[in-house]
Amino acid sequence: MMLTVRDVCTASFPEVECYVLTFHDRQNHMYENERLHPVRMRPLRRPLSAVGTVVRRLGLSGRRGVDLSKASTAGLINPYGLTNAVIDISGFATGDQWGAKAALMRWQTAVEIRRAGNKLIYMPQSWGPFADRQVGKYARRMCNQADLVFAREKLSYDSLMALEAIDTHRIHLAPDIGFQFRPAPEEEASEILACHCLREDGEPVVALTPNMRIYERQEGKGRRNAYVHVFADIVQWFQHELGARVVLIPHEIWGDRPDDVRLCQFLLQEAPYADRICMLSSGTTAAQIKAIIGQADFLVASRYHSLVAAFSMRVPVAVVGWSHKYDELMETAQLRDWCADPVRRDSEGVLHMIRRAWDRRDEIRASLQAALPKLEDQSRRSLQMMVEQILE
Repeated sequence: MMLTVRDVCTASFPEVECYVLTFHDRQNHMYENERLHPVRMRPLRRPLSAVGTVVRRLGLSGRRGVDLSKASTAGLINPYGLTNAVIDISGFATGDQWGAKAALMRWQTAVEIRRAGNKLIYMPQSWGPFADRQVGKYARRMCNQADLVFAREKLSYDSLMALEAIDTHRIHLAPDIGFQFRPAPEEEASEILACHCLREDGEPVVALTPNMRIYERQEGKGRRNAYVHVFADIVQWFQHELGARVVLIPHEIWGDRPDDVRLCQFLLQEAPYADRICMLSSGTTAAQIKAIIGQADFLVASRYHSLVAAFSMRVPVAVVGWSHKYDELMETAQLRDWCADPVRRDSEGVLHMIRRAWDRRDEIRASLQAALPKLEDQSRRSLQMMVEQILE
């Protein structure tokens, strides 16, 4: 999402510079390689949601890694004092499950952004539910501070629109902007797969995107975790029954705390054929990942943006998810039958669903093909509205 915003902004504003808030120095190199300027936040600051900060040239041109948190006005630290617009690209950060404290902090951040004179735009993301009145109160205040607010599913949109005293004119429904993200060239993806010996003898290639957030919701630790057990069964079935080669794609990579890499390592250890499975390295770019998903014959998705990539690349997909955001995106292509929540369905039921989805993969691809044009048009429109709002 961040790179999509970057591409649209740089195309729309010739002298724009895009900054991103960071909390770990190890992130800086990754962002700089993507033509983003990292802004290091001091650890004492309260947490902020992930944002891409759009900056027109105001004396900061060419300065990378600048610590705007040292800028202070009347003793109040505000890293947004030299920016023009803040584009929030959080995936899912405000709702009952995140609690009132997280909603309060996010509203306080919105106030800080507006006080510094910025436009504030929440790009398509998930919201709610708001059964907790405190969560709903802070969500309403946060959205009323913004210039534009996008919900990426109808359930999220309805949750926002139902909030008392919310300014409904700011709220819009639009799919994820990841539909506009360009993949790397096919040749690049093929070369990466070949390096891992995953494109030999015409055997099928299956991609899996495990999700640490689901692991945390399941019983058991390590390789005995129920979610790991589900994915290990899926890997075993694809390898034993189809002779498939499996590529594991970690999306969340932290290094200093549990992440998707750890899940992939568990699956590597459980796989029956070690020479027919690999994990992509942390150096694989987002564009390369999307292209690699496009080269796969099938995707088992537990990461939302891998699901978006499968839609974009018309790759047959089945979901092992935990949130309504997966269900609603699959529903747009009449594919909700191929979406399972491991909390509500036992491992045998999940594996049965995956098998059936594989058998009907041609039908799934056709459904994706039919649904994609509308999703792409709607996501393109949300980015156009973002640009128009910045220009006002």
